[in-house]
Amino acid sequence: MTTIDICEDVINVYGHSGYAPEGFDIVCSSISTLTESLDRYLRITENQVETIEGEGRYIIYLDKINNVGKSLINEYKCMVDEIIKEYPMYVRRESNGKVRKVRKICKNT
Repeated sequence: MTTIDICEDVINVYGHSGYAPEGFDIVCSSISTLTESLDRYLRITENQVETIEGEGRYIIYLDKINNVGKSLINEYKCMVDEIIKEYPMYVRRESNGKVRKVRKICKNT
């Protein structure tokens, strides 16, 4: 299952959905495309973010987010929820507030 943990200061996407084998999984592909697009749009709209990706994980640290960035993140949440409606057994979304302490752990992995 893919988990998308959206917090005040980080978006952490991890896990394989298991809908299909890697490379053929439309659920993972849609989440990956959506998350990478959010990352790029946040950067071109002058938000300060840091990204770590690899090992089945994509993390976007949200350092300074402007109003456009907040709107992009809200739209991301809506799109993720639409994917979850279609594939509830393969994707879940969590929201855990503020998790700065995760940053140090993830940088070392």
